[in-house]
Amino acid sequence: MKDRLNAVRVGLFFILGLALTYAVFLSLGRRDLSDKTGYRVSALFNDMSTLSPNNDVRLAGVKIGRVVETTIQDGKGLAVMLIDSKYNNIPADSVATISMGNLLGSNFVSVEWGNPQNGILKEGGRLSTKPTASIGAVLAQLDSLGRKLNVAADSFATIGEGPANLFQKLNDLIDANSAKINQSIDNIAAITQDIRDGKGTVGKLIESNEAHDRIVAAVDEIRAAAADARTMIGSASATLEGIRKGDGVAGKLLYDKEMADKLTQIVNNLGEFSAKLNSDKGTLGKLANDDELYRQLRALLSEAQQSLGSMSDSGPISAVGAAANGLF
Repeated sequence: MKDRLNAVRVGLFFILGLALTYAVFLSLGRRDLSDKTGYRVSALFNDMSTLSPNNDVRLAGVKIGRVVETTIQDGKGLAVMLIDSKYNNIPADSVATISMGNLLGSNFVSVEWGNPQNGILKEGGRLSTKPTASIGAVLAQLDSLGRKLNVAADSFATIGEGPANLFQKLNDLIDANSAKINQSIDNIAAITQDIRDGKGTVGKLIESNEAHDRIVAAVDEIRAAAADARTMIGSASATLEGIRKGDGVAGKLLYDKEMADKLTQIVNNLGEFSAKLNSDKGTLGKLANDDELYRQLRALLSEAQQSLGSMSDSGPISAVGAAANGLF
């Protein structure tokens, strides 16, 4: 009986000690800002998780205040926070999130520093928020992943069951083609040995210094050709630029209006000349189109040839007489 009474006393003392420790912890948490001046701000969260009054408000891991009230506003959780007055330079566009303090479910409000150029957070201000995954959501996702892994493991386990299992088919396939597989391995070994000995095109490329030097020389020639091509392109660009500016004959033909007008006039004159040549007007036109004039001219040339022939056969005086008779 006495031993039981002592055990009860020890248990009550232990429980009382735990209660006192918890009370001291809460009182210290409440007094942290109760004796200090500060300013109140709020933040609206879609899900406040287990956030409750007296939870910390931290900036870069440093406690700057505490939660003084949690309530509902427009279907969302509203957290009212008391910020220590010495932290009076927090940017107004800072972002608040709910973070997990420990595995026991103690959360706190974490504030991400914003841009001071956008203003400073004042009394009654409201911080913008962004959602964070709660421990419950993480555990739910882990549970879903575990279920999927179990299903995959069960599916994989059923592969080796039954008369037509996959592993047995693979073993039978390997056994049936073992000779071909060994031959293929021997061929691969022979090919790699030939390459190592410098045989064949690939072997020479790998082992022969001469092939390497030729490849390097070819690469150098390609580079030189590319340089020449760049030079030619540069020259062509300069030529085209000169033509565009009106330099040279081609440039003047393309961009000089006076030269273009003269060339147009020449073309027009050639057109008129060819038109007259095709018509029966003018000497050339008649020569080209009048057959009678052609026959008369031919007869005149024939008579001239006969006169010259008679002149060559006669003496000088006779030649003069023959010429006079021919003319008159």
